[in-house]
Amino acid sequence: VMALTRVSVVVAYGVAGEPIGLRDAFRLTRSMAYRMTWVHIIVATLALVIVLPLMIGFEGHEGTAVSIGLTLVNTVAGMLYLIFVTTLFGFVYRRLKEAA
Repeated sequence: VMALTRVSVVVAYGVAGEPIGLRDAFRLTRSMAYRMTWVHIIVATLALVIVLPLMIGFEGHEGTAVSIGLTLVNTVAGMLYLIFVTTLFGFVYRRLKEAA
């Protein structure tokens, strides 16, 4: 998880128009790798805690309405997760720019 979190910094820099390599991403995130990883794990856990009860509510039911409901739950959860992770990447990007 830590490696994936650190590699995701490459995406944040690329979106900001400042592409960097993997080696640079690992070097830049050395001081905050554990904190970034824990925040990422917490965000993923929160998304799971929000989605799991909703999915359990649909368990045992069949039909088109249930399929649509599950799709909506997954879509909303995915959007929330992406919003939280994007915010995390933005925070990390700013911190790295301030440190440089």
